[in-house]
Amino acid sequence: MAFSYLYKIKQPLVKNKIFTGAVFLLVICSASVYSQEIKFRKNTSWDSTLAVAKASGKLIFVDVYTAWCGPCKLMDQEVFTDNKVSTPFNNDFICYKLDAEKGRGPELSKKYNVFSYPTYLFINGGGTLIYRANGSMPAQNFLQEAANALNEAKEPVTLLQLDSQYVAKKQDTVFMYTYLQRRLKLKQDNADLLDEYCRLLTESQQSSLKTLQLIADNGAFSVRNLQIGIALTLLLKNQQQFPLLKNTESVDTYISLAEQRTLTKAISLKDENLLHTVLELNKTRKLPPYDDEYDDMLKLKYLNATGQHKKYISTASILVDKKLITIPDTTLEKGDKTALDDVTKSMQVNLANKTDQEKQQALSSYRHLQTIQLIRVVNSTCRDILSFSKQKQDINNGLRRMKRCIYLAERDTGYYKYIYPVCLNTYASYLYRSGAKQKAITYQAKALKLMSVKNIADSDEEIAGYKKSLDQMKNNRF
Repeated sequence: MAFSYLYKIKQPLVKNKIFTGAVFLLVICSASVYSQEIKFRKNTSWDSTLAVAKASGKLIFVDVYTAWCGPCKLMDQEVFTDNKVSTPFNNDFICYKLDAEKGRGPELSKKYNVFSYPTYLFINGGGTLIYRANGSMPAQNFLQEAANALNEAKEPVTLLQLDSQYVAKKQDTVFMYTYLQRRLKLKQDNADLLDEYCRLLTESQQSSLKTLQLIADNGAFSVRNLQIGIALTLLLKNQQQFPLLKNTESVDTYISLAEQRTLTKAISLKDENLLHTVLELNKTRKLPPYDDEYDDMLKLKYLNATGQHKKYISTASILVDKKLITIPDTTLEKGDKTALDDVTKSMQVNLANKTDQEKQQALSSYRHLQTIQLIRVVNSTCRDILSFSKQKQDINNGLRRMKRCIYLAERDTGYYKYIYPVCLNTYASYLYRSGAKQKAITYQAKALKLMSVKNIADSDEEIAGYKKSLDQMKNNRF
């Protein structure tokens, strides 16, 4: 764009050769800004790249890819061309692309144990692997991996060297502590290792501030390396020592994060025993049935992720029909008021210097906290069930449940402006499945109109999805 604009400047405006030269430089610089990307060494050998790295003292960043790798192409198109990524990479690394299936690719892939693509290797001029990462990722995560590599290069013993020592030294508490601290620094997964380490310790060592701080640091919200196991048990057992630790989270936060971590593990392994472990710990928490971490909600996440649709429907039906939509309006109103009072107290300092109108405006988004969460839970479970089942009973139940959601949302459409069209969309889908085509079209059109209001939809794609559903209903293709 810069070039096109400058090209249209009329010649009389150019006063002299110096100005002409300045314009030319501006064109070149502007073009390079817009097209900047990671500058990979091309048509150069691996040995010469090692020599350049050794002479410069820089690490070599190696992007190991294949021609057929989709995630590799995604990184090429979206991350390697991002100026925020390309500038530091071009400044701090010697960048080299390696096709794993051509030339020296197979040899080097074998040497550095590359088994998936893309894999990112950070290698010093002596050919020693300093750090590795793999997979497509957002630019911010990719930059973090680069920072990890630079930090590793400064260490006398690299993490990869520590990794190789682990099997021989995993019974050594001094080594394990050092290993865990290093992995924590680089935001590596420590959950299983942390439990291993805690089991090695004596009773007095387990309750020491050193151990508790290590557990707390791994359990931090920004790290989330704590799972249900001995490390969490020790932390909860020694809550009285929290004031002596640095940067601790609340007890409930540690439990919540550990439950989430363990539930994810249970899902990946399809391990119902792990699920029951999560639910057992969850009994210590008093949560309302519409909370995301309520027992039944955790079960639903597990059942949905593991494809147990019949069990999902029966569990969701009990939750929604027995514990959610039967809650009286007056009870919901009391719950909303209590939640609002709690928020008001917590925001007291921030609201102190505001006018009454400003206070009301600041608190307006908190006036139906519990009810909106209930609506979201019912709507999401109804959407899930509709994707699993077309049974008449499930369709009729969905219509009944969504009517309740719409009734609650219509009591304050200003507050529920984001969830209201979502509920209408779900209700319209159930109406269509029930055979009430025209009524479904009416509700879907209303949902689309509301969703199209400025700043309501999360994206243009969401609006397009609503429109597509409406068109499909009109053309009997929904």
